[in-house]
Amino acid sequence: MLFNTLVKNGDAHARNFSLYRKYGTLQLSPFYDLLNTHLHRQSDSTLACRLFESDIKNKTFTAMNSNVFAKFGEKIGIDKVIIQSYVDEFGEKANSVIDLIDNSFLSEQAKVTYKKDICQSVYTILGITRNLKS
Repeated sequence: MLFNTLVKNGDAHARNFSLYRKYGTLQLSPFYDLLNTHLHRQSDSTLACRLFESDIKNKTFTAMNSNVFAKFGEKIGIDKVIIQSYVDEFGEKANSVIDLIDNSFLSEQAKVTYKKDICQSVYTILGITRNLKS
């Protein structure tokens, strides 16, 4: 969910998460349908998934922050330290994401929009204030 929020994937609904049985235990399947929907529909500013519905009223991407993810993680039994390690890891790799966008086949305008979305997410969701490439 953290990734989907960071890249502004408004199409992250329950049918895009699957489980499979391996050696008798259920495991999360590899992720698919991961994209920045905001890039294609500027009006797409909220998560499709209702996981946070009972915790926050405003589900817009810009209303999300690391505290929301910490609260959600606690709710499903993930330790705060693990959640913070994921938040930190995403922050550390933000400039690599900018490089990937720069080297993509997106139009120049789409690249500018996507990089702006990523930078905004890193600042508002992760609380990282250091400068990123843009």
